Amino acid sequence: MSSADRLEAVGIVLGCAIVVALPMGALFGIYHDGFFLSWWLSLLALTPGTILGLVARSDKRLTYTHVWRFGVTHWLTAVVLWQGLGIEDGAEEIALASWGVAFVVGLIVAGASWWVPRVRK
Repeated sequence: MSSADRLEAVGIVLGCAIVVALPMGALFGIYHDGFFLSWWLSLLALTPGTILGLVARSDKRLTYTHVWRFGVTHWLTAVVLWQGLGIEDGAEEIALASWGVAFVVGLIVAGASWWVPRVRK
């Protein structure tokens, strides 16, 4: 494996970790007072994306584009729902439910980006 391939692999894993951590960090921020998350919550928010990045790097069926579509859609949907519902401190149940809806919307968008080109063939 060349150094360019290694650098690309590291970029994919780090990019996936950050993109997937955006909505996770926002969710944890509801339960945590302050601007920055503690180190263990930050690590917890980065773990799913890191695992997904390793899978995206090793499995050609899951591409970096799918991860980006999931992460960005999930984050934007969560922000829109939280703003639309006016979620503030003390509304953890509604925040968690809307985060779950945003998670499903992200999965649908990422899944559709994988499925639609195969149907068109």
